[in-house]
Amino acid sequence: DYQSLGAAAVNHLNNRIMIALFRPGDPFFRLDIGQKTKATLAQNGIAKAALDTQLAEVEMDATAELDRKAVRPKLYQAGRHVIVTGNALMELLKDDMRVYGIRSFCVKRTAAGKLHTLIIREELKFNELEQDVQAACPNKQPEQTVHLYRLIELQPQGNYKLTQAVDEHVLPDAEFGGNWSEENLPYRVLVWDLADESDYATGLVEDNEADFEALSTLSESLLDGSVLTTEMRWLVNPGGMTSVVDFRNSKNGDAIAGQDGDVSTIFGGSPQAIEMCLKVIEVYSQRIARAFLLQSAMVRDAERVTAE
Repeated sequence: DYQSLGAAAVNHLNNRIMIALFRPGDPFFRLDIGQKTKATLAQNGIAKAALDTQLAEVEMDATAELDRKAVRPKLYQAGRHVIVTGNALMELLKDDMRVYGIRSFCVKRTAAGKLHTLIIREELKFNELEQDVQAACPNKQPEQTVHLYRLIELQPQGNYKLTQAVDEHVLPDAEFGGNWSEENLPYRVLVWDLADESDYATGLVEDNEADFEALSTLSESLLDGSVLTTEMRWLVNPGGMTSVVDFRNSKNGDAIAGQDGDVSTIFGGSPQAIEMCLKVIEVYSQRIARAFLLQSAMVRDAERVTAE
C-alpha cells in the first residue's frame, strides 16, 4: 500500500498484548485453592503458605515449559491474525503449535458461540504427506499438488469427531480419524470481536477500515504530488532572441546570444495542496494511533510533558 502506519500499529498493539499475557519470566496464570480446600487444610493443620509455595513452583514450571517449546513466535503470529482479520486457528500439538489464518479454515458455531463444525484445508505436494497417508491414496504423483482436508464436527454426545480426506479421497476413520472431548480438543478458534449469532468475528483493522482507506488514498496523493513538485521545465520564447540549442548546450558561466525574459521556469505540483494533504493525513494518523494504543497518540507533545 502507500502507507505503513497500519503495520506499525498492529505490531505495536500485538506487542502490548503479548507482554500483558505472557510477560517473560513471570507466570501467565495463577493457581489458587477454593474455600472448601482452605477449610480442609485448616482442619488438618496444614499451613496454606506451604501449599502456596508449591503452587508458585508449578506456575514457574509451566512458564519454563512455554519457553522450552518456543511457542511465543506462534502466539505472536496468532495475535496478528486476530487483530487484522478477527479470526485465527491454533492447533495444539504435543511439542509444538501451528497457527492458521482465515484463508485456511472455515467455522460454524452454535447459537451460544460454541464450536460446531471446523474445516481446515492445507495445500501441499503429495510427497509432503506422511507415509501412511500416501499409502492410503493411490494414483497420485509425488510432485502433484493435493489438498488435505480435516473436518471436526460436534457429535450429539458432546464430543468432537475428526475426519480427514485428501482431495476427494476420504481416509479411513480407524487409522486417520480422531475423537476428543471439548476440554481435550486440540483446536482453538480465536476471535477478536464475535457478535451474537455470528460464525466469524471482526478484527480491529476492520473496525477502522474507513480511516485506513482514507489514509491510503491521501498517502498516494501525497506521493504523486511530491513527485510533481520536483518536476521543473524551462520555457523559451519561440519568437525571442535566445536559441534553445545554445541554451541547452551551454555550460555554467558561458556567454550566449539572447535577451532577458526569453527564458522562464515552471514547476509542477502545488505546495499548498501538499501542505493541506499533510494536515489531513495527521488527523487520520492520530485516529489510528489512538485506536491501536500507540504511545505517540496517548502522550501529549508539549515541553512540560516528561517521558515518565
